[in-house]
Amino acid sequence: MEKVGVQWKPKAISHLKKQAEWYAENMGISAADKFWNGMIAAGDLLSANPYLGKIEHMLNDSAITYRSLVQHKDYKIIYSITDDNNIQIVSIWHCGTDITSEFHKT
Repeated sequence: MEKVGVQWKPKAISHLKKQAEWYAENMGISAADKFWNGMIAAGDLLSANPYLGKIEHMLNDSAITYRSLVQHKDYKIIYSITDDNNIQIVSIWHCGTDITSEFHKT
């Protein structure tokens, strides 16, 4: 399959920065770099394999079909595939929290 474009939405970038900062403060710069680089690499992986992530069933009631890819033991990338087959990464989410609260805010 041909690679597709990947767009990191502002909220996803904000989540990524926040988590990387936590890693830097609590686990050290090396851990933060590993986390950051792993997330970016996962985005690149999705560009070649857009359907790699599973459909995020907790978000089934949304008009958009969201998929998720667990990249790190505690975090997953939430993304959608646009009509023109590009990837929109919308969030980096901790696997142990309720994702529906973020996506169902009014």
